[in-house]
Amino acid sequence: MTGQGVIVSLKGNKATVKVTSEYECTGCAGKDHCYTNTHTNREITVVNEFGAQVSDKVIFEAEPGKVIFSAALIWILPIMAMIVGYLVGKQFGGGFLPIGAAFLFLGLTFLFLKILDNLISGGKTFYPQVTAVVESFEEGAEYCRKE
Repeated sequence: MTGQGVIVSLKGNKATVKVTSEYECTGCAGKDHCYTNTHTNREITVVNEFGAQVSDKVIFEAEPGKVIFSAALIWILPIMAMIVGYLVGKQFGGGFLPIGAAFLFLGLTFLFLKILDNLISGGKTFYPQVTAVVESFEEGAEYCRKE
């Protein structure tokens, strides 16, 4: 998945890029049925090993497999952890204990995911990467990519 945007800030090897759904959703089969079809601006974090600077127009890419895998980790794993936490809490008592255990497991899951992301790649695994700095965005243009 490819997107385009303008860098608004830098922090280490990551950049905050302001994108519009018009560019972000280029090539997506579901873009006509998506809530982002309103063409609103938003900001995302990307890995900037390309050396782009603030106010540069950039092209970034995210591997579809990583996007799907990260979505599963972020959405499915926490829900499963809450269910397991509730069942564990239910084994030890009733009342507030199962609900408290569910939220405890939820929090521990997010902590686990953050630590896992940092251990795997220094926090770069699931972020899109800047692949080109361009002068202007052109529909259907091929851009020079960092090799």
